[in-house]
Amino acid sequence: MRSAVLGIAAALLFGACATQSVDDAKKEIGNQDQVIKGLTLRNEDLIAQNKLLDTDLAATRAEVARLKGDRSAAEAVGDVAERLRRLEAEMGQQGEVHFKAHGDGIAVEVAETLLFDSGKAVLKKSGVKLMKELGAKLAALDGDIRVEGHTDNQPVKIHAKEFPLGNLQLSGARSLAVADVLIKECGFEPKRVSFAGYGEVKPVADNGNNEGRSRNRRVEIVVLRPQALK
Repeated sequence: MRSAVLGIAAALLFGACATQSVDDAKKEIGNQDQVIKGLTLRNEDLIAQNKLLDTDLAATRAEVARLKGDRSAAEAVGDVAERLRRLEAEMGQQGEVHFKAHGDGIAVEVAETLLFDSGKAVLKKSGVKLMKELGAKLAALDGDIRVEGHTDNQPVKIHAKEFPLGNLQLSGARSLAVADVLIKECGFEPKRVSFAGYGEVKPVADNGNNEGRSRNRRVEIVVLRPQALK
């Protein structure tokens, strides 16, 4: 009898221990699951941070490259500017040919009177000679060239039949004539030279007086900086 009681007690005790072990194991597994989930979230967070750092690094490298490019472009423009200043001194056309800054690069401004008769778009012989001299100097510079024609605000009268579209057409024809000389007489590659006529819309002086209007009638030969081509 006593043996039977002891056996039952041992069985109950073993069952209780087994149940406790299973519960402890389940609890431990649950704890490990939480740890794994936490590590997984941490890993995902680190991956996300790494992607952000890669993006920041790429942006930083791009900015460094841009700054280097800007510095190189600035140095190139500075070199062209200095060479054009020397060119201005060499040409010395009583202030009618001069260097100036331009929104797209560096420009040489040439007064209308040196190139064309009033209201005409055919280069004078002296204008062709001047452009050959100027073109020979500009040919040594890097950068593409854009020839810009400009007029005052007075309507085309004497040659109105030749230029029915007025100042815009006249300025375009003049810039084309200069571009043609640069290509045919000065050896510029056609792909380096472009032209544009702006008519009266980009004055550099007051159109309310003769002096200002005379200044506005001009051709600008622009040495384009690289960014201006994009």
